[in-house]
Amino acid sequence: MVDVYTSWCGPCKMMSANTFGNETIAKYLNENFYPVKFNAETRDSVAFNGVVFKNKNPEGTKRPVHDFAISILDSKLMYPSIVFLNEKIQRIQVMQGYLTADKFEPIMKYFGSGSYKDTKYEDYQKTFVPEIK
Repeated sequence: MVDVYTSWCGPCKMMSANTFGNETIAKYLNENFYPVKFNAETRDSVAFNGVVFKNKNPEGTKRPVHDFAISILDSKLMYPSIVFLNEKIQRIQVMQGYLTADKFEPIMKYFGSGSYKDTKYEDYQKTFVPEIK
């Protein structure tokens, strides 16, 4: 799971503190995913799936978006964006925008449990029992 964020994004900071900071969410993510935070404006090079991505924007560019963020989000840049990947590091789903812990819990468990492979999300929701009230 990749959390694509920027340092100036208010909803990103809220999601980091309120959603990922929730004990139930943090525990599940750490036990079922390799959670990665990716700053969409970093200057660092990133190797992913055999490709090296860079931020090719000149120094001083306002909001210099990294090529990895452009690629993994299909140029649909919105922050925060949560990208769920399968065990083959293929993108399954991108969730865009701020999600509270109670809204994020069923989504992360849908993907983390592997239910996405054979169950529609609407059907999954009908039997989902939340830990977060």
